[in-house]
Amino acid sequence: MSNLAIKHHVPPVITFDQPLYWKAAEIIRASPENSRLKEIVLMLGTFHTLMNLLGAIGTLMDGTGLKTTLEVVYGETAVVHIMTGKSVQRAIRSHLLVDKCLHQIIVKSVVDDIPEFATIVNEAEKMYSSLLKCNITLEDFVESNTVAKINKELDKKRSYLNARSKTSQLLLSYQQMIRIARALIIVDRTGSWESHLCAVSDALSIFAAAGHFNYLKSAYFYIQEMSKLESRHPDVYKKFHDGFHVIRRTNQYWAGSFNNGVSVFGDTAIKEIQMLQNEKGRSGDGAKAKVKWPFCEMLMFLNDHTAEGNE
Repeated sequence: MSNLAIKHHVPPVITFDQPLYWKAAEIIRASPENSRLKEIVLMLGTFHTLMNLLGAIGTLMDGTGLKTTLEVVYGETAVVHIMTGKSVQRAIRSHLLVDKCLHQIIVKSVVDDIPEFATIVNEAEKMYSSLLKCNITLEDFVESNTVAKINKELDKKRSYLNARSKTSQLLLSYQQMIRIARALIIVDRTGSWESHLCAVSDALSIFAAAGHFNYLKSAYFYIQEMSKLESRHPDVYKKFHDGFHVIRRTNQYWAGSFNNGVSVFGDTAIKEIQMLQNEKGRSGDGAKAKVKWPFCEMLMFLNDHTAEGNE
């Protein structure tokens, strides 16, 4: 990798999940100061970080009744995978469903206390419709007095509930953890580098509370290293700042989900490329593999083209 990066006059950027990330970091730290390995920019895979974060949330919420609640919608075996974070897509959908239900309860409580709040919500819905029709900008919507009033009343209600009972504190903490998980997805969809670092930083407390110390130390070390990126590799930092730390096939702002071939976690793309190569090896021409892993075809072409150009 280092030799290939030298030929292209760029620093090598490599993405690993946690075990390989930590091992690679140890190798780089142990290498001599004049070694080419010192030029490597190590990335901690966001997909596996999200998976571990979902598992940490499941660990912290074990015994709180969340598992029983999810079993109303999902099967018992599926809930086990949701709580451990292994079934990522299902875990995301289920947590967002519970978060939405809790949010609706809070909104209903505010409406009962403040009848005119319903009118404010209706105004926000009309503004949202105008936003979808491009009649107003996103900045106008976010900075509007209507949205500010809604946030103010909801924050007041959350503060009241948080001081009222331990159960409310637990559920509000759960919602905060889900917001952090959502942030990890949002930053990869939008390609925001600063928000990516903030989301990983916010996840540290959850890893610590759940006892996921391997990801805690790796994520903490990752944040430290990336904070020095601007001084060590200004060109790479500029690319990351422009959104090139994620893999995208379109320039649209909200680039879809991480598994629909539009915007994808780097560690997920690496795994899918390997799966595509394995499928090609077994099926000859790889026609079946291209259908199964369509996103990887372009990446493999670029990889093969680069390899041929260096032979």
